[in-house]
Amino acid sequence: MNAIQVSYKDWKLERMKGIGGSDIAAVLGVSRWKSPLRLYLEKLGEIQPEQDNEYMLWGRKLEKLVIEHFMEVTGKTVEKIDKILVHPEHDFMIANIDGYIPEEDAVVEVKTASSYKLDEWSGDNVPVEYVLQGQHYLAVTGCSKVYYPVLVGGNTFFIKEMTRDEELINMIIDAESKFWHEHIEKRIPPEMTGAVDAKELLDKLYPTSKEGTKIELPHLEETVNQLAVTQQKIKELEQLADELQARIKEEMKDAEVAEIGSFVVTWKPVTTERLDTTRLKKELPDIYKQFTVSNTTRRFSLKQKKEG
Repeated sequence: MNAIQVSYKDWKLERMKGIGGSDIAAVLGVSRWKSPLRLYLEKLGEIQPEQDNEYMLWGRKLEKLVIEHFMEVTGKTVEKIDKILVHPEHDFMIANIDGYIPEEDAVVEVKTASSYKLDEWSGDNVPVEYVLQGQHYLAVTGCSKVYYPVLVGGNTFFIKEMTRDEELINMIIDAESKFWHEHIEKRIPPEMTGAVDAKELLDKLYPTSKEGTKIELPHLEETVNQLAVTQQKIKELEQLADELQARIKEEMKDAEVAEIGSFVVTWKPVTTERLDTTRLKKELPDIYKQFTVSNTTRRFSLKQKKEG
């Protein structure tokens, strides 16, 4: 482990705590519970962090039991580290890990969840917030892997293992550096760009899908309903924008510029050049194949179920 170990009472940023593993999802705008702006305000002491609830309380109480069961099942020895760990180069990056396995240079991060979140942990699944938390801990400590002993519903036990992802770690360090230096230190609130950050990150984490797989997400019914309504509104607004443009173009006729109140409207010809790939593929198939690059992305779509 490469991290610097500092006692709580000596930690120079005790008031703001630095950026910990549970913060990184909010920094990147993908947290289900906290926005980048709320995290910023919490770090500056402008608002109080959310108070502990029963779930969080029992999660801490069960931590020791889950680690004991993990050691029984795996035969691994987990050490408790009662100090804050600090990144050796970026002292705003901190970690408070649940355990450490010296023989494997591995972090242990305990998770407990209610039974309705079973799908989030089944198979190879690890919720995105905890993927980021684990990689943050690996960034801070320099360790090679992280184990997640997971207790779901009080009676289902999983063990998930995740190795270092240097590309993701670099993304995390860059994002946390920007958040700390550009926002926290300068007292400048973060812009509302969570959706953009989330898309980039999720495309990185889940670039492909498992063919033929299907899951049920009943707890997201309200979310998908909101998305459907939003997409319909966007479609209607785009149609309205086209109709309004058409009215203006009809009046402009062959004029390039029109002054309308406080606005200047231009409607000028624009010449673009593009490669005729259809013709190239037909007439020079070998060259077409030589310069063709495959790029696989995941397309998100939403449609209504058919009744009956």
